Amino acid sequence: MASFPKSVDEVKQWMIQNGFSSHASTFEENEIDGEAMQCLTENALVQLIPVVGPRMKFIKQLESLKKNLQAPRVLIKRKRTHSLTAKRRQRLARNKRKREERQKSKTGLELLMSDLKQKNQNLHEAIGVEKKMKEKYFEMWRASERKKRN
Repeated sequence: MASFPKSVDEVKQWMIQNGFSSHASTFEENEIDGEAMQCLTENALVQLIPVVGPRMKFIKQLESLKKNLQAPRVLIKRKRTHSLTAKRRQRLARNKRKREERQKSKTGLELLMSDLKQKNQNLHEAIGVEKKMKEKYFEMWRASERKKRN
């Protein structure tokens, strides 16, 4: 990977190597070193490279050079983002397991509650039947008592 030119001479050499030799002397005359080159705006380039075509090509080359120098930082960020994503995936998986466990225990409780409700209903029905039987026996006893009196 190429490093960014630092001195005025290095900027001039970079210009010549990248096909901008006709503008290299202008950059040298204006004392454009590496730091100044990184700060060039399009307005400044209009004065340094007045013809649109070569100016656009220069901007493209300059952006490419800046992008190549920033590439390792981007890779580090991607690696960190990847590890954060992995941590996030682990956390989501852990939360999903907890939800499933709660759902299972909730389902177990719901089954237990359903069973208890059914038993309670059966009990009430049994009590109702028992109550009716007691009422029936009481009526039969009463009827027999009436017959005894008569």
